[in-house]
Amino acid sequence: MNKQFRVALFDLDGTLINTEDQYTIFWERVGEELNINVPNLSQVIKGRTLTSIFNNFIPSVELQQEISRRLDLYESQMQFPFYPGVLEFIQDIRKNGVRCAVVTSSNQAKMSVVKRNIPGFDKFFDKVLTAEDFSASKPDPACYLLGAQVFSAHKSECVVFEDVITLRVIFFIFPFLTLKDYLLIIGRRRFSGTVSVLPDIQIRIVLSNL
Repeated sequence: MNKQFRVALFDLDGTLINTEDQYTIFWERVGEELNINVPNLSQVIKGRTLTSIFNNFIPSVELQQEISRRLDLYESQMQFPFYPGVLEFIQDIRKNGVRCAVVTSSNQAKMSVVKRNIPGFDKFFDKVLTAEDFSASKPDPACYLLGAQVFSAHKSECVVFEDVITLRVIFFIFPFLTLKDYLLIIGRRRFSGTVSVLPDIQIRIVLSNL
């Protein structure tokens, strides 16, 4: 367990970029305006692909089409700011040999919008995996298992960064950490320019969060 991790797998919304409040507003509004009878809709769908949301909570094809139309328009007008410190963190661990991938439930169309809003997005990551790349939606761990496979890494060599702690099935398989909490804990020391954050994020430390 003392082996240093070599792959970092990042969720996107709410972990790398600050969009969760915007999506909460969207799904609350959609639920109310379209009379979708799912308690706490904006919360129960977190982390899922749109296909999974439709299959599990909104079977009406007519509603699915209307929501898709509204979501495409909404996302085209969204802001996609990185959380403070995230890019520095990623640059630091990549400099130290850690491979980094985005593993998101968003589809390629959404990622195209993100990349238009964040020029050079791809240069920060070795791989970006979207909903089209895996067959099962979170909380199934298939997406993160694929992330490990992309880098020919054992799951014990990977760390998952997520914001949805309810996705426990993933965390029983992978070491995990909430990126925002981690950045808060190490504070100013994280990017001092002389001390790398890497020694602070050994698997043995990550596992203590399980």
